[in-house]
Amino acid sequence: PISSRRRSNSAASSEEDGDGTEWETTLSSARWALDWAVLNHSMMTSLIEYHVSSVSHQSHSKMLSLTLMQYGALK
Repeated sequence: PISSRRRSNSAASSEEDGDGTEWETTLSSARWALDWAVLNHSMMTSLIEYHVSSVSHQSHSKMLSLTLMQYGALK
């Protein structure tokens, strides 16, 4: 039984070796998924940074408008 099992293993390995395109496709798709994840992460990070900066900018402009209103009221 051991010899037959080994023979089936060698047959399977030879089949895998013969069909290397499928492995290359899997590898390229995995690499594409990794690239996409990295791209997605960087996009999300930049979006969060943009959101934070826009929020801080809004608060600054609100403070500025309040200061201008106070200045106008004082005048």
